[in-house]
Amino acid sequence: MSKKAILLPGAILGGFTGFGCYMHPALLQDPKSFAIGYRRYMREVTAGLRIGLSYKWAGDNVTSELHKKNAKICFDMMKTNGGMYIKAGQSIS
Repeated sequence: MSKKAILLPGAILGGFTGFGCYMHPALLQDPKSFAIGYRRYMREVTAGLRIGLSYKWAGDNVTSELHKKNAKICFDMMKTNGGMYIKAGQSIS
């Protein structure tokens, strides 16, 4: 899969997401809280895409090393986002 095939849909999705956020009424009411929530959401989406694509590209060559790498991606996202994820993340570490 080429970079162009990945970047173009990502740019389109990012544009629609950005426009949707701009139009969201919560942005006008409390922009700081909205920005924090949006960053948390984008971390989750990015981690999910990275994990999904790594399994797709691995094809039939899925190894325990790949599972460990993806678990670390997920754990790092949970640790960074904090909140309810910390409870789930503590059982992993």
